[in-house]
Amino acid sequence: MSANIRIAILGPGKIAHRFVKGLKACTNARLVAVCGRDQDKTAAFARQYGVERVLVGYETLYQQKDIDAVYIATPPFLHYQQVMDCLNTGFHVICEKPFLLNELQIKKAFALAYKKQLTLMEAMKSVFLPATLTAKAWIKEGRIGELRLIEASYSYKSPYEHSHWVFDKSKGGGGMFDVGVYAMAYANTLVNSPLAEIKHLSFLNELGSDDFSQFLVRYQGGVIASLRGGIGLTTENKAMVYGTKGYLEVPDYWKANTFRLFDNNKTLVEQWQIDQPTEFKYQIQAFVDAINRKQTEVYPMDQAASLQLMQCLSEVG
Repeated sequence: MSANIRIAILGPGKIAHRFVKGLKACTNARLVAVCGRDQDKTAAFARQYGVERVLVGYETLYQQKDIDAVYIATPPFLHYQQVMDCLNTGFHVICEKPFLLNELQIKKAFALAYKKQLTLMEAMKSVFLPATLTAKAWIKEGRIGELRLIEASYSYKSPYEHSHWVFDKSKGGGGMFDVGVYAMAYANTLVNSPLAEIKHLSFLNELGSDDFSQFLVRYQGGVIASLRGGIGLTTENKAMVYGTKGYLEVPDYWKANTFRLFDNNKTLVEQWQIDQPTEFKYQIQAFVDAINRKQTEVYPMDQAASLQLMQCLSEVG
C-alpha cells in the first residue's frame, strides 16, 4: 500500500504557487509545511493554501521530524547546500531547475541520496508530460520516419533589473540555465542518446551570463538538435521534431497538452490533445511514486539525465 507522502516547500516564491496546484492534482501526497526566510511572505503563502505549518529560516525546516520530502524552489545558487542539508536530514528531495551548478555537485548529491536511501530528482516538468511521452512513442513507432532534427526554443525578455540573480552567472543565472534548459531536456528525452558534439554561440551581458545562446548538438546516432535559450531576447518558443516522413509541431513544449503531426507535404495528419489541469502534476506524481517504490532515481529525469544537461550548460560563457 502506498504511503501518503508529507511534503514541505522550501522557498514560497512564484513557482511554488504552481507546484501547489500540481500537488493538489496528485495522489498519495499532501502539503504539510512551507519554509521561507521572510515571516510575512511565508505566512501569507500558508494562509492562501491552508498550510498549517509556517517555518521561518532554513534551519527550522531541518529540525522537523514528521516531513517526508521537500520541494526546493529557492534561487539556484542556494540549491546545492539545501539539497545536501535536506538529504542529510532524511528528506527526499525534488529540486527546481536549474538543479545544481556543475557535474561534481550532481554526482555528490546523488551519492548522498544513495547512501541515505532517499529519492532525489531534478524538477523538469517537460519530460514527464503526456504530450512528451506520446510524441516520443510516435517517434518510436515511426510516425515521422527516422528522426533527424529537433528545434526547440525558450527565450524571453526578462523584466528584472540586472541586479537580479537571474543575470549573475555565479548564481546560476543566464538564459540557458534559466529557461534554455527546457529545450535541452526536451531534446535529450526524445533522442535518448549520449551527446557526440556540442557547439554554441552566445550574447553575453556585462555580468558574464548569456542573454541568449544558440546551441547545435549532435547525438550519437546522428540526430541533430538546434536549441535556444535566453533572458534578453524574445523568440517564438515551440519545438519542431523532424523525421524523414514528416514532422511534429509542439507549441509551448515545456507545458504542452497538444501537438500536431504533419507529412512531408505540410498536410496536417493528426492532432493530439488532452485536458491538463496543470503541467506540474506529472513530475510530482512521478517523484511521489518513486518514493513509495523506494527508488533513488526517477526516470527519465535521473542522474544521467541531469548530468547530460549539465554537459551542455557548462559550455556557456
